[in-house]
Amino acid sequence: MGPILDNEQNEELKVGSPTNFILLGLSSLSESYETVKEAFGAVFQQVNDLYGTSITVKVQSVEVILTIRIKCGGDLKAVCMMMGHAGASSKMMCPICETTKPLMKSWDTWKQTPYRSDYVTGEKNISRPPLMPNLKSTDICVPIVHVLTGLTKKGMIVLEKKLMGEALDWDDEKEEELREASRLLKYSTDGLKSIRDFKSKVIEVSNLLINQSKNPKVLSNQACSKYCLYDELSHDTTLDWDQSPCSYCSKANHVLCTHNWDAELLSTINTDGFICIDCSGTTIDDLIGKDRQCIENLEEQENEFMELAMHYDGEWKLLSTHESRTTSRLVEELKQMRIASGVYPRYYYDDLVGADARRLTMPENAARLWGLVEDEQVRNFGISLFGTLYELFNLLTTEFQSAEQKVQFGYLVERMQQLWATINPTETVPLKMHALTHLREMMSREGHAGREIETIEHVHRCLNILWPKYASVTPLSHRLFIIVSRFNSRNSLSL
Repeated sequence: MGPILDNEQNEELKVGSPTNFILLGLSSLSESYETVKEAFGAVFQQVNDLYGTSITVKVQSVEVILTIRIKCGGDLKAVCMMMGHAGASSKMMCPICETTKPLMKSWDTWKQTPYRSDYVTGEKNISRPPLMPNLKSTDICVPIVHVLTGLTKKGMIVLEKKLMGEALDWDDEKEEELREASRLLKYSTDGLKSIRDFKSKVIEVSNLLINQSKNPKVLSNQACSKYCLYDELSHDTTLDWDQSPCSYCSKANHVLCTHNWDAELLSTINTDGFICIDCSGTTIDDLIGKDRQCIENLEEQENEFMELAMHYDGEWKLLSTHESRTTSRLVEELKQMRIASGVYPRYYYDDLVGADARRLTMPENAARLWGLVEDEQVRNFGISLFGTLYELFNLLTTEFQSAEQKVQFGYLVERMQQLWATINPTETVPLKMHALTHLREMMSREGHAGREIETIEHVHRCLNILWPKYASVTPLSHRLFIIVSRFNSRNSLSL
């Protein structure tokens, strides 16, 4: 609970001063309507009864009657509980205005929806009686630091998703390169094996012809069937060499067919039939010379395929051992950057607080964090998004009273929405952005108390110091007494 009075001459009474917060209750129960009502129902009732009452004070010896105004704030879940709202998943998800889910999809429609006129149980997704029924929707204060912190957290989530998405795309690309390298390696090794097998057959047949030249005898059909390459080259398994004599002399001498390496000659043979060595006018010396030339060509191809096989083998080994960006190394790198930005783990709270969000959105930290993203457009939009958040944080450290500051706040909110829609187009308008619009309207109407960041940080620092020490070793009543007494004493803690 915050102070009521505002005295510009006395810092102790200034609205929003960190030292003027009064702790009315503390609970570690589950955050639900039933438990909050059971634990703090009496407190809510007492505060509710103060609404609209008056007090008399003296100002320069003149009695002045002041009407007590109650302002209620908290995160979305807390506000929903206090006002009896069904929650953000309901049809009319906002506890402040009457916007609906279809309207939430458009920035231009839901920002014009009216405030709730009442909180009647059973109507407009008010499922339970409000804990403070006297409050109106215009009395609800959006916790700006909480909202900006939430947007920073969502920005970090988007950053992590973008990084992981790029890493997965990178991995898919590398996986495709690895598959292609494997395919080329198999192609080169298989080709090398085929050439070597073919070369050995040519050498074997050539040696047969050399022996034939020394002892000129016509090869038998059986010998031709053993060494004949015609069937292998033409892939024609229907030919029966014993029944395929020469088209001219009807001899079954297939020596010539062992040298029909080129497709043109094969096509001629397929068309005109087999021509024996005697009828073709080809000498054995001619065939031996052709064999030598063929072997030389095969050796050149063998060397080429050997070089290809060595190249693709090295490429495959390099790709298969390259470290992926989706390993724990990427997560650790992002974690170390958070720590370098000043964000450390806490005893009681493992999430961002206002000070963390402000540090993360600082220009130098935003540039380092979003600098991990390879996509230049996404990287620039991310840096601009965090830059806008940082400007909002800086604006909130002022008193926020001038018309220029209110206009600037509205401009920053609009720019935030545009950047968010660009960097995260698959998500509808965030409810936190919705809250910023209500805050903009409220500030335009009433101004801003100022210094909320320092207040919230003070609360978090106090809890961070006190909670680990007293949470488990003292009874609740004594624990509350200690925390309250230290919370309200400036000299108890060195902050």
